[in-house]
Amino acid sequence: MSKNIVYFISAIIFLVYGLLEHKAIFIILGIVFGMIGVGDYLKHKGK
Repeated sequence: MSKNIVYFISAIIFLVYGLLEHKAIFIILGIVFGMIGVGDYLKHKGK
C-alpha cells in the first residue's frame, strides 16, 4: 500500500469518527492527515 493511501484512509477514519462522536480533535486530525496526503501526492506526482 502506498503512503498516500495510508494517509487518505487515516484521514477518512479520523473524520468519520470525529463527526460521529462530535470530537473536534479527530476532525482536526482527519483534516491534517488529508492535507499531508494531498501534499505528498502532489510532491511525488511529477516523478
